[in-house]
Amino acid sequence: MKVANTLGLSLGLGCFLAGCLSPPVEAPKTTVEQATGVSTEQNLKDKVDLLFLIDDSGSMAPKQARLRAAFPQLISVLNEFGSTTPASYHIGVVTSDLGAPGITCGSNRGGKLQAKGAAAAGCLGPTQGNYLVYDQKNPANSTIPAGQDLASTFTCMASVGDKGCGFEMQLEAVYRALHDNIAENSGFLRSDAILAVIFVTDEDDCSVDNGASDIFGANTMTYGPLTSYRCTRFGISCDSQFPLPSTPQASYASCEPATVAQGSKFSDITKYINFFTQPKSKGGLKENPKDVVLAAIDARSTPFGTGTGNSPDVCGQGVSTCTVLSHACTNPTDGAFFGDPAVRLNAVLAKSTGSTIASICDDDAAYKTALDAIGKKIVAALKPSCLSSPLKFIDEAGTKPDCDVQDITTVNGEDVHTVIPFCGDVANVTPCFKVAQTPDCPQICNPISGDYDKVGVQVDRGGKDAPPNTVLEVNCATVAIANEDPNKACIAKHGM
Repeated sequence: MKVANTLGLSLGLGCFLAGCLSPPVEAPKTTVEQATGVSTEQNLKDKVDLLFLIDDSGSMAPKQARLRAAFPQLISVLNEFGSTTPASYHIGVVTSDLGAPGITCGSNRGGKLQAKGAAAAGCLGPTQGNYLVYDQKNPANSTIPAGQDLASTFTCMASVGDKGCGFEMQLEAVYRALHDNIAENSGFLRSDAILAVIFVTDEDDCSVDNGASDIFGANTMTYGPLTSYRCTRFGISCDSQFPLPSTPQASYASCEPATVAQGSKFSDITKYINFFTQPKSKGGLKENPKDVVLAAIDARSTPFGTGTGNSPDVCGQGVSTCTVLSHACTNPTDGAFFGDPAVRLNAVLAKSTGSTIASICDDDAAYKTALDAIGKKIVAALKPSCLSSPLKFIDEAGTKPDCDVQDITTVNGEDVHTVIPFCGDVANVTPCFKVAQTPDCPQICNPISGDYDKVGVQVDRGGKDAPPNTVLEVNCATVAIANEDPNKACIAKHGM
């Protein structure tokens, strides 16, 4: 594929290199060519397993309420897409409470799906099992109780309360929920479904493997007061310091999860990164890691600093002052909405393609915006990609598009590329690609023909399925009109 500039020599070489466009006021409309690339999942799925990790520690009650209030926005996005492309959803809730080895802390929910939250009253959980089935294709399969809708049932599940252990193990709880053989979770995870995990928390991850750390013991001489700062001090490395000082330091320039080799007392985050991002053949959760969508409503990893706590609620009985992790954000109008820098959790999300993070400190509208964005991430994983501009054709007859098309198949963690020819160039050979009207694609105006198109590149595979774990990568030259309403040609022709 060759993408040429057709702006005319009068623009000059310097303007060409800069990508600028300044035609005279009376100049005719300028046609430009541009490159458009899309990647289309070839083994399209119509199932989504949606898991919420909800922090149930002492500071989370107002944030949980805000999440529940924003949940309908997520459903609105899924329902809008489902009106034309219905899907089957499993919706589950786990909490961050895994207790803490060596001490009594919380209720240790063990990564079990919560059919009804600990603080739920006057409502019902799913009619069957510990997760909610919401089936847009076959509504009779849904497990929404009579007299409740989807949002109120989720509210019942997500009302997990704020009595959980203050040493939150967000990553380990999700790992156990999806990896371990837990009876309450049976049937939730489907091998042929997109998995979306949404973490909602105001503190960083403090995960340890089962009984594998003494960090929560009573040894104050070694680890200091039994507070959340132990998770920070012995789980994070800042400015080449590990462990972090026992005394306050207002700010650090650069912080990252400490490794076991450095002496971290917590699970190495590589365990969780590999679980979400590696193929199953290499210890990952999914055959194709692109089937995993990660999102978080938490605090950013910066700013990062420590200060002084001076109350028994923070430092423990008999301790007058202690070092505490400073908040990374606080809502300017409501101090109940704060978050500590989530260095470990965000480092895992950063390794996942297309992950998204929103702030736990935001207001109601921003929570809705965050769930709207998460919903669109899920929908994007379900539907094919489309061309956003009219195609440029190589031949004058307008039959051969200027496109490069290839299959990218993931085999044992490696990508194998296979070039797909244009069907018009080959006879009785498949696979080959062609341009076709695609109902799921957005309507665009073709300024050359004056017709509205819903254009996608499709592959004729001779009645066969694409190889497992295959993405079709399409790169085409497309045409745009630079100095007029892009719909003008179609409005003129069709009077719309």
